[in-house]
Amino acid sequence: MMHVKVPQLSGAPTCLRDATRGFVTDISRQYTSLPEALLLTCRYHLECYSHALYNILDIQLPDQLRSAVSKRKAEFLAGRLLARAALAEQGFPAVDIPIGSGGAPVWPATSAGSISHTEGMCACLVASDTSCSVGVDVERVASEKQVAALMVNCISEKERTLMDPRADMTIPQYATLVFSAKETLFKLLYPDVRQHFDFFSAELCALPKDGHLQLGLTRNLSSAYAKNTSFNIRYQVTTDTVTTWSVARLS
Repeated sequence: MMHVKVPQLSGAPTCLRDATRGFVTDISRQYTSLPEALLLTCRYHLECYSHALYNILDIQLPDQLRSAVSKRKAEFLAGRLLARAALAEQGFPAVDIPIGSGGAPVWPATSAGSISHTEGMCACLVASDTSCSVGVDVERVASEKQVAALMVNCISEKERTLMDPRADMTIPQYATLVFSAKETLFKLLYPDVRQHFDFFSAELCALPKDGHLQLGLTRNLSSAYAKNTSFNIRYQVTTDTVTTWSVARLS
């Protein structure tokens, strides 16, 4: 079986699309406020997925997923493909990113990273500075039914008062953004705090604006992360998707 080397991203979206037989398309990248962190996003297409792509792209399918449905294998492949491309773009050799005991990716000692996927969308954020922690999340904009659930389970009273249908986001986009930002915050802090915390452990400090929002802790998570500690979260909202990400120095 012929293996395909995953190219670096400079001029590579077409190459990656062709190498994956159309499985991955619409690849984009941007550097974060810290120059050593790179965010990649893409669309992946279940109708173009086949198990043979793992061999073609020389990406290891973990034992935990051998009996998984095609959808789970496809989203895993898309995430690991982006991770490998991001590492290559930063000059690191191709390595497998296995699944850790808690389900999170296990990154090489030289990097920190985060992967997210949802319904045909995937995002990967990788930092080459291991003193950093990173988090990324991508979501489809919530349906009316999902918005009602988010209002109860994720969004605080203060955050509801910030909603303004006259602003640059619809209520479903706003609700999805709050949810996604808190998912990103959890991924950002978990490597340090090593505990699960709920959606009401942080809330918006002000109305999101110009691709930035601030989340402040509503309770102490650790000696380093006390109540009122705030975190900057970047975001991008489209008609049907929300992506959030953050990079922070570890305490």
